[in-house]
Amino acid sequence: VFLLHLTVLLEIMKRCGFMSRALEDTGLSHEELETVRRTASVFASEVDCNLAGRKIGNPGAKALQTSETVSLNLKDNDIKEDGAKALAESLKSNSHLWSLDLHTNSVGDGGAQALGEGLK
Repeated sequence: VFLLHLTVLLEIMKRCGFMSRALEDTGLSHEELETVRRTASVFASEVDCNLAGRKIGNPGAKALQTSETVSLNLKDNDIKEDGAKALAESLKSNSHLWSLDLHTNSVGDGGAQALGEGLK
């Protein structure tokens, strides 16, 4: 079971470099989490991140690490205002982003404003 969890988590990390705080609710033991965190450092960032339609929602948006991402596709992921605001904070440290797709999410006015500020 642990290897299955590790394989799935590593695939997600390869796609977008989730931060370790996203791993807390996986049901893995402390030792297993530490193994995943150490392995995750290999996938600290990904240039092209496509999570379209994965339904990551606000928790997934809050866990994304985007500092080196060039293209980020989050289309149709149930991301709301809180998730957009968290994503905006992550984007503040990204000077490489060329493409961000958030259509069919409901980021709201506050989320859209935060994203605009985060992308300056």
